[in-house]
Amino acid sequence: MTARALKFIVFAVLLVAAGGCGPRPLSLAAPVAGVALDYGDSLADWTRSYRLYEDFETRVVIHATYYSRQFVAAYLQEYQRVYQPVTQDMTALRARLEHRLVRNECFFVSFFTGDRDWNDLALSSSTWRVYLETSRGARLRASSISNREGKLVEQQHFFPYHDEFAEPYLVCFDRFSEGSGGQGLPQPVIGPGVEDFTLVLRSPLGNLRLNWEMQK
Repeated sequence: MTARALKFIVFAVLLVAAGGCGPRPLSLAAPVAGVALDYGDSLADWTRSYRLYEDFETRVVIHATYYSRQFVAAYLQEYQRVYQPVTQDMTALRARLEHRLVRNECFFVSFFTGDRDWNDLALSSSTWRVYLETSRGARLRASSISNREGKLVEQQHFFPYHDEFAEPYLVCFDRFSEGSGGQGLPQPVIGPGVEDFTLVLRSPLGNLRLNWEMQK
């Protein structure tokens, strides 16, 4: 068995363990500074998957990981462990991720379609429409979708569900929405009071929904 296959099996076990009968409720609170985080556990906590079948054939497979503060902290620790970067490189990476966190709600998405012509999320003429919905009634269209071209071996380390048959994307939404708090003021789309949120992909091929439930 290859290391790649073993890593995927471990991740799948963690995903099942984290879910039990269903994904366990999560917290949006930032982790305590300096506390070591298990990257595999964090990845499983913040990842959701969906498969669409038709006539016994796989039409679509999607995995999506939400860049929560807890996941980003675990990602940075794992990046530090793997690469042991010099201080300035680590500082720059931390700053880039923090800049994104305060402005956007983002997901790493691994997307497989049975016909590669359907796999066009980053195109303005895409077959798909991508939305973020929350329990408070917010519904946003993605503000940016970019193809995350890079080294497959690195992507598979940090996101072991991803493979060479899927396309990697970064899907982002504006973090603040006018009036989402009911007072006419900009409020975090995913923030205090949100019981759950859902990443939605719609097209003539189907309706894909991946849901994250928060602790009450």
